[in-house]
Formats: sequence, structure tokens, C-alpha cells
Amino acid sequence: MTTTVVALGDALPVLQALPRADSAACGDDDASSHVRTVVWGADLAALSPRRARMRLKQAAAEALDAVLDRPGISRLIVVFVRDARASAIWRVGEAIASRLCAQAVRRRGRDFDVIVVDASDCDDAALLCDRIAESGALRAGTIGDVALEWDDIRGQSIRRAAADHSL
Repeated sequence: MTTTVVALGDALPVLQALPRADSAACGDDDASSHVRTVVWGADLAALSPRRARMRLKQAAAEALDAVLDRPGISRLIVVFVRDARASAIWRVGEAIASRLCAQAVRRRGRDFDVIVVDASDCDDAALLCDRIAESGALRAGTIGDVALEWDDIRGQSIRRAAADHSL
């Protein structure tokens, strides 16, 4: 059996431990039929705050397009790193997660999770990848849509952080 998590988009250093695939092959053959979660990297580090916000929206749209026609995929995690000047960009993540989740559920007619993670301050890439892998094993719809920062998931699972965030 192959992994349930695969990385696409920009090759971020914090996501190096995750297996990579190209979007054209993801979910199209037996080797990728067990993929349930796609992690989409977005490198915003060299961009101004305005351009970073625009690029994050564009990356999220590309990510959704890459997974919507793959029925086995039930979770999209958009992970981004940003420049310190764009520290407020994570707020845009909430709107992105909500919009993408609604689009996916409307188009597919079933549960779909969208998680946006600001990994800019991530100092433990292995732990981040572990958190992502943990969430990849969950049933669709257990997380919903949420935007999190690295500090939110450093000490707890993405599922727990999402539950805390919704309170």
C-alpha cells in the first residue's frame, strides 16, 4: 500500500520528508490510488505582502484544481512560508480555507477538509510532516476548514488545533 499523503506545488524545505508527485499523476493509477491527502507547498518568502497574498490565493486555487477530479482525495493542506514583512497574511488563510472547502463540498457532494498552515516559523520539519501524516489518516470531514500557524500545531495534532480554533 502506498502512502496516504503526497506533496505537490512548491518544494518547501519543511515538506522535504513527504513523498512528492506531479499533479497530473496524482490519483490516476494504482500506485497513487491510496492518496487521501494532498499537501500543496507555496513559497511566498521573497514576495511583498501584497504579492504574497495574491500568490497564496493563486496557489490555493491551483491546489484545488489539482485535486477536485480525484475522488479518493478527501483533504487538501496548503502549507506556505512567508517573509517576516507579510506576517498578517495568515489571516487570508481563513478565507481561503473556507472558500475552497465550500467549493469542494459543493462540487463533490461529500465531506472534504481544507487546512491552511503558515509554516514560516517552523523549526521542526519532521514534526510538521508527522502532524500532516497524522491528519492524513483521519476520516474526511473531521477537520473541516481551518487556518493554523506553526505554533498552533507544535504541541498538538492538526485535528486538536482545529477543534481548539473553532471554539
